[in-house]
Amino acid sequence: MKKIILILFAVFFLFTAISFAQEKPTFKQGVIYLTKFICSDYFVSLKNKTTDLDLVDTLYLRSLKYYLNDPSEAMLALTFATLPYTEIHITIPLIQLKFTVPLPTVRGQLFTVKMKNLPAKFFYDTPNNAFGDKDKIPHFFGSAFIEYNIPYLNLSRFIGIFVEKFEEVFYVDGQADLRDLYVNGLGIKFGKALRKNDKLLPSEILKTYSFKIK
Repeated sequence: MKKIILILFAVFFLFTAISFAQEKPTFKQGVIYLTKFICSDYFVSLKNKTTDLDLVDTLYLRSLKYYLNDPSEAMLALTFATLPYTEIHITIPLIQLKFTVPLPTVRGQLFTVKMKNLPAKFFYDTPNNAFGDKDKIPHFFGSAFIEYNIPYLNLSRFIGIFVEKFEEVFYVDGQADLRDLYVNGLGIKFGKALRKNDKLLPSEILKTYSFKIK
């Protein structure tokens, strides 16, 4: 299910990216670097001998190292590097206006290989198909990024709820998904905890999925 939240992330993140320090890799460079890492033979070898939760930690640590231990930039790049879509389709009811919005991600063969390699199984109720929960990775890191950078406005939780309601009204490739809200909540929890413990790994939070998020 393609999420309009990805558009909101894109607008918010791309404006934020302008202020990033120039001596570090750019946002675009990070997205391409991480995508190529996901497509690499090394990543495939990891998939064959570890869990998908561990792979999420690996992606986070690789991005963190690439961005010189800056969690904010690491999570920003990961949000877009792990997008499982290149575009989303929106239909406005009543007038039945339909349009497509492109997303800032790779395309072509690189995207195809990335989709094959993305971690997909994290939770006890992950759908039993090839796609699984691949769309939950950008939900998690996007929410964590917003919470980490703007902790006092509760913006991450507001955006998550707003997006799901928006989808119900405007038919954004599906309907609202309670599981998305749960994963957004886990991302918020990770972003908040990361400010106090910069050694925290995503899997430590994702493992709590079975508990109700408050």
